[in-house]
Amino acid sequence: MTKLIKVEPSFNTSASDTFSDAIKKVTCINIDNYDVDRYKQLKLIDYAYGQGHLALIFNNEDAIVIGARQDSIHGEIYTKQEIPESLTSINESITFDFGKGNVFIWEWKKMLDSLIGLKIKFIPGNQYLFFSASDGRSFIVNSAQELGDKNKHYLYIVEI
Repeated sequence: MTKLIKVEPSFNTSASDTFSDAIKKVTCINIDNYDVDRYKQLKLIDYAYGQGHLALIFNNEDAIVIGARQDSIHGEIYTKQEIPESLTSINESITFDFGKGNVFIWEWKKMLDSLIGLKIKFIPGNQYLFFSASDGRSFIVNSAQELGDKNKHYLYIVEI
């Protein structure tokens, strides 16, 4: 079963005039206390998803909870026990209808299940969060807001 949601992009993309300007903007993406060397060795063991947030749980019992802000994607590190219960509120696949025939079906359980047991490396971007898996695949984390309700965000991930 799939849930149909009429959405629009949560934020407009921004551009930079020079490469150095783009690098300076990378600070928009922030995962508090994220240590690249530590997390690149850890394997994903579980996840929880609920509308505007996604928790990726690693084999050291840390969870990186990713969410959407007004103009970017952000993340915070929690322990597995600290993950908000609201992250288990969606059970079916989601069809995002962006209008004008632009539809994206996100089979989130299937995608996230395919990442279990893999090492995940996060790559910050200007507004988006990218990550790669140890099997060679790369992904972008994006956000959409429900049409008519700018406070209701949905995260989704696209393989690139």
